Amino acid sequence: MTLQEIKDETKKDKTLQGLAKIIREQLWDSKPKWHELNTDNDDIRKYINVRDELTINDEADIVLRGSRIVIPRSLQHRAISIAHEGHQGLVKTKQLIREKIWFPGIDKAVRDMIGSCIACQANSHPNPPTPLKMNDLPPEPWHAIHLDFCGPFPTVEYVLVAIDAYSRFPE
Repeated sequence: MTLQEIKDETKKDKTLQGLAKIIREQLWDSKPKWHELNTDNDDIRKYINVRDELTINDEADIVLRGSRIVIPRSLQHRAISIAHEGHQGLVKTKQLIREKIWFPGIDKAVRDMIGSCIACQANSHPNPPTPLKMNDLPPEPWHAIHLDFCGPFPTVEYVLVAIDAYSRFPE
């Protein structure tokens, strides 16, 4: 993905063009004028919480949040795919993507894409085994016992095994 592609797609994105106009003309507080921008007001509202961080790069004519490029909707899926190419997991993918780009709902979009990645699902361990924990030593013998069945044996019989938790002696 090149800067030129981002620039071209930003020019096609009505929301980012409206956002750029709001930033340039400082129209954040004049909400009634938003309807004149030929964009969806709900899309613009997604940027209100970060409005103080948004700027325009006049050379490339793209919207920035701090030093990160605000990606147009048409390139968001592709940007996440590029960051996730190594299948490094959710945390690493978010870390990589947050260094360079931003868009509203980026965390959910990354989580959804990784959640639907077959390669990641095949190699992940969703429920790792619980670590074994030693039981506390009882105060005296036969205060606590552990029971289990052992078998089947060749005669199709099972044996009830009882182990004293204090001495660990089987009965």
